[in-house]
Amino acid sequence: CDSLTSVTIPDSVESIGDGAFSSVTSVSVNWTESAQLPTLGTGVFDDAAQLLIPIGTTNIYSTWGYAIDGEVVMFADAKVEEICLTKWDTNKDGRLSVDEVEAVTDLGTVFKYNADIVSFDELKYFTGLTTIPKNAFWWATSITSVTIPASVTLIDDWAFYCCSCLKTFTFAPGSQLEKIGKHAFSGCGALTAIDIPASVTSIGEEAFEGTALTTIELPASLESIGSSPFWNCGSLESITFADGFAMADLTGLFDQTSFKTIEVPSFAKSVSFKYCKNLETVTFAEGCQLTSLADYAFAACRSLKSIEIPASVESIGENAFEGCVFESITIPASVKTIESGAFSYARIGTIAFEGTPEYIDDWAFGGSCGLYWYATDEDHAHNPDLVYRMYSLLLLGEEKTAEELTADEKTAIIAEAENDGWSYNPPTDLDELYEKLTELYPKTLSCDWDNDGLMVSTGPVCE
Repeated sequence: CDSLTSVTIPDSVESIGDGAFSSVTSVSVNWTESAQLPTLGTGVFDDAAQLLIPIGTTNIYSTWGYAIDGEVVMFADAKVEEICLTKWDTNKDGRLSVDEVEAVTDLGTVFKYNADIVSFDELKYFTGLTTIPKNAFWWATSITSVTIPASVTLIDDWAFYCCSCLKTFTFAPGSQLEKIGKHAFSGCGALTAIDIPASVTSIGEEAFEGTALTTIELPASLESIGSSPFWNCGSLESITFADGFAMADLTGLFDQTSFKTIEVPSFAKSVSFKYCKNLETVTFAEGCQLTSLADYAFAACRSLKSIEIPASVESIGENAFEGCVFESITIPASVKTIESGAFSYARIGTIAFEGTPEYIDDWAFGGSCGLYWYATDEDHAHNPDLVYRMYSLLLLGEEKTAEELTADEKTAIIAEAENDGWSYNPPTDLDELYEKLTELYPKTLSCDWDNDGLMVSTGPVCE
């Protein structure tokens, strides 16, 4: 075969006869496991000018006793090989050597929208890469397997977006990955598992949205999480935390998940479950340190019928229970602030306060049971009519808007409001306010203080 200048031997070959390739100019072999090496006859490669082996296998092939002339990438996917050779085969010899792949520092978007590539586990040899760039494999809808080199520290936004057949995603040993960008794996509907490296510090917004993950363990190195990283992951059964995990702010982690039952870990100080429509039960681990219910913490959790707010909670964020349906809820004495919309448009039978919050926004219960709370100076600046309505109820026994008040009534209200610093200081003034509200809304609300100072707001569930 004098004209044969190159041959690649597949790993299915079990034996090679005497002198089989003695006159071939270049021979490439691609076995990667020593147990698969074929039996050699005598003089198989004696006269071959070049013997090439897969990257990282010198220790295996040295057992043949032949001099190794170089290590090259052996691609399993011919389409991937074609793209890589076109882009990075600098010496135009039809192969990618160790030096050539290590010299690649940017993948660019040569694989974007490519529906032909099926596997790219050889990416692990591209150790000059530190980033899988934004949109790198966007809509590569046929790719099933990828292995990321240990040198990569960032998988950027949308990197594997809608790789709908991606089943196996692996990190090379010693991975230095630090950040997974937003939507990095969104729409990877065949991805059932991924081992997040222990070096990862950040996971972006909706990073795994729409994947088929069944369970995920978050590394102890994690420092930040974007909102709804596991949104629309209908198969996700559990989120666990590696030993030593201590990130206190879990806001966004559970948002839009499909869980029915969740236990909040003891180390969490802030948490949210926004739009978890299937969520029925939330419990808090022993030793709970939760201090804040984040904005939209339980917004639209319509399957959640009750919750026991831990006694450690000091603040209830904006729209925290927006649209929830509760037979009852108790606000513990530890709560100091209730922000705007905290219970807006909620359907609540009974609200009980075990103490007196320092601040309750005027719209904290807006749209729920017709409640008006107390205004702050800032509220007055943006909505002076609110102050007129509230103080007219207290001073005149009738709620009036600014347009309905006489000049003298406005003067009296402004004087009283300024005396209060544009605010009420519960419980004294709230007692008065609630008495008037009870008269004004007798079918919606009744309020009282029991002997222990517990303020109870009861009435029919509001439609």
